[in-house]
Amino acid sequence: FAPAMTRLLNLLPTDTGRPVTDITGAIDTAGLVRDATQVLATNAPVQTHISVPQFRAHYLQRSFPYRRADGQAEGVLISFVEVTQLVEALASGDRLRASAIHAEAARIELDRILVNAPMVVYCGIIAPGGTLTTTYLNRGIERLTGRAWNPTLPSGGFHAILTRDNPLEDSASIHELLQTGERRDTFQIQRADQSWIWLRDTRAVLARQPDGNTEIVGFIADITTERAIEARMVAAARLSSLGEMAAGLAHELKQPLQTIILAADNAQLALDRADLPSAGKRLESIVTQAQRGGAIIEHLRSFALGSATTLKSEPIAVDRWVANALAMVSGAMIEARVTVQTALGTPPPMVMGKMLELEQVLTNLLLNARDAVASLPDGVDRQIHIRAETDADAGKVRLIVSDNGGGIAPEILPRLFEPFQTTKGPDKGTGLGLSICRGLLHDMAGGISVNNQDGGAAFTVTLPLQPPA
Repeated sequence: FAPAMTRLLNLLPTDTGRPVTDITGAIDTAGLVRDATQVLATNAPVQTHISVPQFRAHYLQRSFPYRRADGQAEGVLISFVEVTQLVEALASGDRLRASAIHAEAARIELDRILVNAPMVVYCGIIAPGGTLTTTYLNRGIERLTGRAWNPTLPSGGFHAILTRDNPLEDSASIHELLQTGERRDTFQIQRADQSWIWLRDTRAVLARQPDGNTEIVGFIADITTERAIEARMVAAARLSSLGEMAAGLAHELKQPLQTIILAADNAQLALDRADLPSAGKRLESIVTQAQRGGAIIEHLRSFALGSATTLKSEPIAVDRWVANALAMVSGAMIEARVTVQTALGTPPPMVMGKMLELEQVLTNLLLNARDAVASLPDGVDRQIHIRAETDADAGKVRLIVSDNGGGIAPEILPRLFEPFQTTKGPDKGTGLGLSICRGLLHDMAGGISVNNQDGGAAFTVTLPLQPPA
């Protein structure tokens, strides 16, 4: 029991463990037992008003269930909140004063809850010019960052605590928050002990004031462990894709090696007859093909290792993105006798993203499309189409990957991007590929959707259009 209870129940430190019914204090202990019994029976909280004449005081007695892991109550937590001023104000008919007291009590109760909440909770005001002023910040920020806490930080306070690169006061982030009413960002910060952690910030508009100011509320959670698990899953998916592409990649490497062998033989013959110009051309061909093979191997190495998680989105040409992904899967497409056609526009659009992650998304979609059309009977064209659409007004680019493989069962479509959902057999795939693709695109402010059309499935990848210079 808390020290304040000594006044109400006439308790001493040595009273711990005594039956409540043996205690004689200022309040009715039988009522305590009655409420506790009801809480245990219903697994729901109980609230009782208590008058203590000898102290000329009033209390709100709140009894809450203490639950086990299975949700059932195994104990009771009882708290007392003094409401004397509120009761007196109501008794005197002073409703305005009673409302003010009630509001202040609610604020104190909220502060008590939030001060030890296992996340950062904050409120702020965005001025018409887009400047964010923090008006409330709980102590979770101190535990999260290891840096000094201030209950009301001035504008720029988040920059001081969360480092300069956080998106909370970024003009584009604030603009979207004001336009849509909500915003979510994921970013890294360096703690005071020099360690790095991942954070997810979620915020929403509370109210828009007549003077142009906008009130917001948000919370920040540590997702470092979650990101580490996601990174391992993404890496596993990349390696799985490499395994599916192994035969095709061997074909891609075999071509330059065969050319090198042939050119070396011809160079030797040219040297035997002292034809140096012809030998030189053959040697140039060897160098070119060796560079081609080296580029394929380097691309594979980069794809397998992935990019640093701290990299930010950058301008990427859609045609280069598509070409890189097709280079990875071209051998697999040839083996499966699949024709891939592209229509990317003239000139192709520029998007904001991360190249290796985008390659992973597109290779996953292309391999899935290959598997879908591979089941078509002989004599039927196996086709995959890739086309790009630009929506300048919305600032978005859509890349549509479609096939003629028969489409996806309607009952699976709504759940296709959930983990472990797959249209393949148990011996193929993990059911994580599309879920991972959705996560990768979300981190780049993009998205992915699917529908059936023209005798097959069409996946639409949406990414931000590169803003004008």
